[in-house]
Amino acid sequence: MLLSASAPARNRRAVILTTDARGTQLAQFVAWRIAKAEPVRDYDICVCTLGEALPLAHPGLPEIRACAVDPEPFEGVRTGSKWPAETYLKHYLPVLFAQDYDQIVYLDTDVMPLDTPLSRLFAEAVPGRAVSAVLAVSNWRQKLAKQTVAYHNSLGLRGQAYCNAGVLVFDVAACISSDLWGRMIAESGNRPQRFRLYDQSLLNSVLQGDWAPLSLRWNWQMYAMPARLAGRARPHLLHFLGNSKPYIENPANLSRPYRKDYEDFFLQVLGQPMPVFAFGHRNPKRAWPRRPNLSNVIGFLRARLVHLTMLDQLPFYGAIPAMRLWQSIRKLEAERKSTGRYAPRTD
Repeated sequence: MLLSASAPARNRRAVILTTDARGTQLAQFVAWRIAKAEPVRDYDICVCTLGEALPLAHPGLPEIRACAVDPEPFEGVRTGSKWPAETYLKHYLPVLFAQDYDQIVYLDTDVMPLDTPLSRLFAEAVPGRAVSAVLAVSNWRQKLAKQTVAYHNSLGLRGQAYCNAGVLVFDVAACISSDLWGRMIAESGNRPQRFRLYDQSLLNSVLQGDWAPLSLRWNWQMYAMPARLAGRARPHLLHFLGNSKPYIENPANLSRPYRKDYEDFFLQVLGQPMPVFAFGHRNPKRAWPRRPNLSNVIGFLRARLVHLTMLDQLPFYGAIPAMRLWQSIRKLEAERKSTGRYAPRTD
């Protein structure tokens, strides 16, 4: 139930972020970037929180509809230090705004909009499909890692495509008719330890591959090699995973060029220096493996070498793996354009 809203709905479409008090300024940054790319819009920009609306208004920001949501529907869902109850709020949005909006774009607060108007994202979503999303970065390679396949199998996917939940487009009527939220609540109590990535795992377990694929450019997941390929891919939305977030202390090397965008926003728009963000994300200084074996120790030493020497900033570092990944990405995009889906992958 919606407890309060700072303004009524003005359009039939909306871009919505969900956060708690720790992410207020990051939500403002995303809203500012959206408005900067598309000053005249036919969609609302909303930020939803559980229990109490956040103070979001600022002279340098676009109009943001701040909404407070009753936390009762989220009691009992699996949470963690990096996944508070607000994480699940995104999936409740079609129910919450069934009377206000026909189409909702959801964005995580660690997503950075670039220069593409988000009206294009609304247009590229598939009408009548409850969820349109982007393939998770772990699935971008032609040959999936054994642990990825095992993880998918634990969710019952058996080769079906697995999406990332950081950027989602909801067809509200389709979500209501398919009872997406009700199915997620019912599934959440079924061996919850399976849901390693919490709401994302739960969503994929419920959808079983029944979602419409968007171009990878709408959720370019900044992690290792994909981050190196961002310049070539010309993405519309950057999604900073794990320690790649440029606003945390000691960010990963490849995300540091984007830190200035955040620093400029805080100084020029909010009129303050950028604070130190923690949010429980793992420290980029990788810890010694808990179960040391040869593979884990080599991985640890390699990660430390790269971090200390900034090898990943050099043009030749990882050139061959990056080339292979780029070929895989091109095949995935061609497959999506020609068939509107991804072929089952069980290898």
